[in-house]
Amino acid sequence: MQLRILSNLGFSTGRDTKLLDFGCGNGELVAAYRRLGINAFGCDLQFKDGPHVQLLSADGAIRRIELPYRLPFPDNSFEVIVSDQVFEHVADIETSFSELRRVLKPAGICLHTFPSRYILREPHVGVPLAGLIQSRPWLYLWALLGVRMPNQIGLSAIEVSEANYTYLHRSTHYLSKSAIREKAKKYFLAVAFREASYLLHSRLAREANNLGFLLPLAAWLYSAVRMRTLVCVGKAALASTETSMQRDNFISESL
Repeated sequence: MQLRILSNLGFSTGRDTKLLDFGCGNGELVAAYRRLGINAFGCDLQFKDGPHVQLLSADGAIRRIELPYRLPFPDNSFEVIVSDQVFEHVADIETSFSELRRVLKPAGICLHTFPSRYILREPHVGVPLAGLIQSRPWLYLWALLGVRMPNQIGLSAIEVSEANYTYLHRSTHYLSKSAIREKAKKYFLAVAFREASYLLHSRLAREANNLGFLLPLAAWLYSAVRMRTLVCVGKAALASTETSMQRDNFISESL
């Protein structure tokens, strides 16, 4: 899906493309891209368990982010940077944008998907609207009503609500679209939320291929209560004469 979205945005990828999975987890996506012949790498603060971790880390394909915060790659390393449900965990988003810009080639592109702060059910704790409402009374109410993640079965309501409160305040950082856009624009040529591009290649779109006229409304609704798709374009991307119209359209949609 990421490759199809990039193609829809006018950015082609091939075997010579160098790609970074930012927040790679256990390296599953890196391994998948490498099977496609793409020169993929990943980085994260720590790796999750998975079948590819040992081999990929030994090969240098996945690397730990250095502290103080620095991505473990040279300047201008990648044509494409992607992430999947990572930015809701980033505490210092400006530092991350600065580092992503540093390792992105001037003609490169970033594609990030992550939950909306207004998501109807926060995916990490399972509580409705917990991306926005993270108070103890709200979390305790839903714990009393029986809302549990699988690893919380058998815990009391107070134990569940306290665990959720701690996790949400320590490990999630839900920002508004306008705040994310303003911070990203300090580092990239153009910044846009492109949920319509995401939906064009989703299962929902395939099932509703005769409802194209509803796409703008669907994209707005999907962005509001489900997932956001952020695209950041490098300083020299879309700068050629041949793509000037595409550049102008992209930038106008980012305003």
